[in-house]
Amino acid sequence: ATELKEVGTELYKVGEYAQAGGKYAEALSRLPPAPAGAEAEELRQKLRLNLAQVYLKLSSFDAAEAHCDAVLAADRTCAKALFRRGQARLGRDALHEALADLLGACKLEPQNRD
Repeated sequence: ATELKEVGTELYKVGEYAQAGGKYAEALSRLPPAPAGAEAEELRQKLRLNLAQVYLKLSSFDAAEAHCDAVLAADRTCAKALFRRGQARLGRDALHEALADLLGACKLEPQNRD
């Protein structure tokens, strides 16, 4: 699964977002069911965050939000998931929800300039 994630990341870097998402999704499907070991769960979270970013690039805001929700279900303090979910909610014009997420991300990581 780690190798597929790395291939997906290389595809993402060159703007091949749909193909990158395919690799991330394939890697996610190869992980053992949750709860798995700490290493597998960490990789699962990274893959979900990467998929959320891919879906943001593809303007698939509902799918991006769903992946962020999955990350936040396991870790309510993941600023990156809150930020990306906020972006997804902005994309679908859920402005109040987006603001809450973006402010939450800022509170968790005030030094982050994104």
